[in-house]
Amino acid sequence: MLPNGKKTVTYTYKVNNLMRAIEFIIEGKGQRIYGGNQWPRMSKLIATGINRDHTLNNELAKSEDGLRQVADQLIAIDPSQGSYEPAVVTWFSNGEFFVGEDSEGITALLSQFDSLKKRKKLPQGQNDINRLTKNQTSEIVNSILQADKVAQLATQKDINNKERFARGEKANVDRGEVIIDEGGFLVLQPRTKEQAREVCRMPQGSVFANSNASIPGEPAANFCTASTNNFETYSSKGPFYTIILNDGDPAKMRVFQFQYESDQFVNESDSSVTDKEIRILSQYPGYTKFLNSMIENYYDEYL
Repeated sequence: MLPNGKKTVTYTYKVNNLMRAIEFIIEGKGQRIYGGNQWPRMSKLIATGINRDHTLNNELAKSEDGLRQVADQLIAIDPSQGSYEPAVVTWFSNGEFFVGEDSEGITALLSQFDSLKKRKKLPQGQNDINRLTKNQTSEIVNSILQADKVAQLATQKDINNKERFARGEKANVDRGEVIIDEGGFLVLQPRTKEQAREVCRMPQGSVFANSNASIPGEPAANFCTASTNNFETYSSKGPFYTIILNDGDPAKMRVFQFQYESDQFVNESDSSVTDKEIRILSQYPGYTKFLNSMIENYYDEYL
């Protein structure tokens, strides 16, 4: 115990917190959360986000130290010098991402947005991130990068996966149990973390591969279930399904993931599917078959 009666661990935390705050000041970060009169409003938003985040201890929302601990984590997510801190806090408060699952993906998304903004490639009216949700930001970024990939794909002479697909070959890796296979419409159920990781691999050069993939040069779907801990968390709730359109075709391949128990239906960037994407899925008879099977599984007593 220290002379003031507080536990050593609390004192150590406060020293560490102060040192981190000094680091943020040196880096030019944290001012839009801690600076001026921002903290009272920001702390309320952070408290709301903590209570919505299943990866955090909700008790953190009840103390100043806990709120500042999470605030530091949110500040660290922003890859800029603090420009996107308010957006990160707002998204977090609205439950648009979970700190323990999605932090790296949010950093990657903001890096892409920042790069496009600096290169003046964002459409007018879509360059103010504080007016955008996380999903809107992801959709804007992906639409621009996908257009670039389409152009590159048109001029690229040799893409191994495209040639493989043209020969009628399919993936030769284990991505889980096949639930539906109707040519361009495939539904798989990954049952192991290895299968879940394989699901996230897409053809080199694929247009719709997650534009925020954390591994340079390896396009991937950004499903959080690819990590061991998250796979175990979600699989313990119930089965989740991968829907693949046009498997192996870099120009047309799409990958989605659905789980009823967690109320999640997401695209390659782990963002909620859009109305446009639902319309694309609805063009495939296999999608109707899949929805009917989900109704039978979860609403059988009402049929």
